[in-house]
Amino acid sequence: MAKLTLAGLLIALPPLLTLPLAAQRTAPPPRQVALTFDDLPVTSGRCDAAHVEYVTAQLTGILRQRALPAAGLVTPAGECTTPAMLQASLERWQAAGAVLGNHSATHPDFNTTAVDAYLANVDRAQRLIDAAVRTESRWFRAPLLHTGNEPGKKAALRAHLAANGYRVAPVTVDNQEWVYAAVYADARRRGDAALARRVADAYIEHLAEAMAFYERLSIAVFRREIPQVLLLHANLLNAEHLDRVVDMLDARGYEFVGMPEALSDPAFGREDSYVGPRGLSWLQRWALEDGVPVPPEPREAAWVAEAFRAVQRRVGR
Repeated sequence: MAKLTLAGLLIALPPLLTLPLAAQRTAPPPRQVALTFDDLPVTSGRCDAAHVEYVTAQLTGILRQRALPAAGLVTPAGECTTPAMLQASLERWQAAGAVLGNHSATHPDFNTTAVDAYLANVDRAQRLIDAAVRTESRWFRAPLLHTGNEPGKKAALRAHLAANGYRVAPVTVDNQEWVYAAVYADARRRGDAALARRVADAYIEHLAEAMAFYERLSIAVFRREIPQVLLLHANLLNAEHLDRVVDMLDARGYEFVGMPEALSDPAFGREDSYVGPRGLSWLQRWALEDGVPVPPEPREAAWVAEAFRAVQRRVGR
């Protein structure tokens, strides 16, 4: 029997076995996140055209500059919206490559709205969106993430969406951004730059906590991290700090994908069976269905909650 030299042995081995051990290890897939913005063209607040233009230009400018895919869920008959504002804003979002969807005409709460009135509101929104821009597909996200507090209501909404060619735009990472946004806008309005900076810093910390929470919940439900769908809003806070949000996500190892790409993951083929009054993320819904313990999600910092209550008192809410 001929002797096999060391060189001959290396040649005879399968190619994989000649690689360094580090190269043989399979790298984990990158984390993926889809950025989604509710309440286009702008979350209720200041209703002047200059503010709408500023928020739209800032958000879409960052998306274009950094080549970030995104989705925008439109509330076309909100208190701050005119047909001209709507068209100009949505055209800008589309130019930035964003997918657009329906977020109802006036943001009603499905928990307290009759089914027929709610579905009419959805239909009205789509007519207004279609009059403003052309869209290639139909998406719908329920305001407040309220998708039916009774079985009959949930079934009626699901049937209506299916009959009219909508796909649901779920959320996996819910958060308290709207609270920070209200305090931030009030601080900016009053010229309190120090408070605005403090709120913005706390907001980024809160979003990082929310990402970590839903990363863990994804593993608890699916034994892996599925693509995340992050809920944000078209507001002044994000207009002035979206770069920092993106940097935080990048530092956590996320690559940015469009919402349709994120939803192509098999996890999103799972039905949403939650019926109840809460506006839960889809990861929370699936966890509850599986009997997976769901700890309380991260909330706003206590001092932000107090500042928010002060804002509410000032505006009489």
